Amino acid sequence: MKSQQLIEMLSQFDPDTPVVRQGYEAGYNSISIIEQKSIQMNVNPEHFYGAHGPTDHQPEPVPNVPFVDVIYLGGYNHISREHGLY
Repeated sequence: MKSQQLIEMLSQFDPDTPVVRQGYEAGYNSISIIEQKSIQMNVNPEHFYGAHGPTDHQPEPVPNVPFVDVIYLGGYNHISREHGLY
């Protein structure tokens, strides 16, 4: 995806909507996923998870923490898929 395509797609959302990406390990993938999600912000203190939930470790909502609509930017490692690694 090129920056102009990303700008066009993001311009469809409210400009005050937070933008997040998956937080795990290292490396980069091209953006191929842009979707709205509802998540809890600032609920994961473990360094190996992203700060916002849910996670595999904490799949249930944290009590008394509101859900926030966000824009999730993601992508897959197409090389792994081509080699049948997942």
